[in-house]
Amino acid sequence: MIRRLPKKMLLAVAFSLLLVLGGWWGYRGLHRERTAVRALPARVGEIRQMVRLSTLEIMTDEIVKDTVQIKAVVSRVRAHVYIGFDMENLPMVERGDTLFVQLPPEIIEVREATENGYQVIDVWNVQMPDEPAPTPLSTAEENILKRRLPQRITAQAYERGYVRRARENALRSLSALFAGFREQVVIIDRYPDGWREERRPPAPVPEHPPVRLPSGT
Repeated sequence: MIRRLPKKMLLAVAFSLLLVLGGWWGYRGLHRERTAVRALPARVGEIRQMVRLSTLEIMTDEIVKDTVQIKAVVSRVRAHVYIGFDMENLPMVERGDTLFVQLPPEIIEVREATENGYQVIDVWNVQMPDEPAPTPLSTAEENILKRRLPQRITAQAYERGYVRRARENALRSLSALFAGFREQVVIIDRYPDGWREERRPPAPVPEHPPVRLPSGT
């Protein structure tokens, strides 16, 4: 004959089971949280390194026309253009097992080629195009023209899609880096065509980012 347990004993057993299950879930959540906290510095370091390595280098060879004083000048310009990222402004937020990363603003650096970086091809009088320049192009005038080149070449980097290509490369690199990770990583790039000088600094990472890291290469 099966003996029934008292109702109070059944309630005590059920309550004990609930306590055990609650403690197990609490320990599991705490363990996952601690694991995520310990893993965060390593992941942050990997993200920074990958974004840093995503610098795009382009060699430009352009014929440029400009004016200084009353002189029109045609020159050949050869320069290296480096499109990297502002690592001091890389917002990241971890919520649970998910790490949210916002792709930072790009940094464009223009360096004149060491050999034949700037060659004057022609100089003439702006007021009288058929007449030669009244005086040869001076070193001071040439330096004025050279100082304008970085801004011009930087504008071309946006117009020709070089900045967009650099940002796409960074996203692909991050995708490959985290393809085998179990933790979810969400990448936000609000400005795929690049940040301009007139744009504000990146805003904090939102609660629900609209763009997720691609799963492929």
